[in-house]
Amino acid sequence: MKITSRMLPAEVVREVKDQVNVQVKADRQRLSLLKSSFRYFSMVDRIAAILKFGISDREKINCDLLSGTLVQGQCYSNCHQCCSMDLEYEVEAFDVLLAYWLNRGTVISAYLAGNLARDKRWCGFLEAGLCTIHHYKPYICLLTSPSPRGAEKGGCYFRGEKNSKTSVHKQTMLATGRMRELFKEWLPELPEFAGRNVNQAFIWAVNKMKSIS
Repeated sequence: MKITSRMLPAEVVREVKDQVNVQVKADRQRLSLLKSSFRYFSMVDRIAAILKFGISDREKINCDLLSGTLVQGQCYSNCHQCCSMDLEYEVEAFDVLLAYWLNRGTVISAYLAGNLARDKRWCGFLEAGLCTIHHYKPYICLLTSPSPRGAEKGGCYFRGEKNSKTSVHKQTMLATGRMRELFKEWLPELPEFAGRNVNQAFIWAVNKMKSIS
């Protein structure tokens, strides 16, 4: 599924789209200044250049989450219900590549250990009930609040709360919208979606980076 917000007012969504367009226009100029033939860079160089923007955005979001400026779903301590459910959803390519870039050692170790089996019901980064890439988990995970049925009601389905804080916020929409547009424009060779769950998506990311390195 696309990382967008159905919980924000329509006018906020329009404002975000306008801001994304302005940001992408500025990004386009910065990328072109790197070299007039940027489009002819190797794919790995183009991915690295674009992900620098994504890393900057994600660091800002992490800082704001830490300070309390932004909030995400409030989960029970050590709860991993969402990470162990047999759900299928499409993970966007930019999202998994950004998470891969920020967690390369952990991702490759999990891949080599066989933890990212395509038919595995739970997330391959879950160990002893804890997420091993929590600090830089994909946006698809960050925005889970924390189950599809719970998110529709504004809270966690497993806790039965309808008024817990949600993880959908404007800053994340700006960051993901920016990455989506840049990948579409500068990396048209890549698919829009990388897999139908986190394990499949990370397998794709590992294999893709191996093939173009």
